[in-house]
Amino acid sequence: MLHNNTLKTEKSSNQHKCTGCGICAINCPNGTLEVTTITETTDDGKKKRTLDKYIYKMGMCTFCALCVKTCPSQAISFQNGFEHSVFNRDKLIKKLNREGSSLLKE
Repeated sequence: MLHNNTLKTEKSSNQHKCTGCGICAINCPNGTLEVTTITETTDDGKKKRTLDKYIYKMGMCTFCALCVKTCPSQAISFQNGFEHSVFNRDKLIKKLNREGSSLLKE
């Protein structure tokens, strides 16, 4: 059974695989995911879209895993272990990327 949506990150380097394309959010039937990107200019003058926020509204999720299946960079995974019993639904809204995170270079 799938329970907890996570953005795969390298904990030591704070890097992730998410390119910010938004395909996961487009395929989500409930609007559970919110992907916000910013446009940065690289040193050679090219514009590049980078991930700003990856918001997961767990209270709206039906755990269908369409986000995991459709992610072209395989940046999302579901994990089995969780405990999300809360008294306030606001605590079910998670920001999955950490401050200062960057795209994982392979």
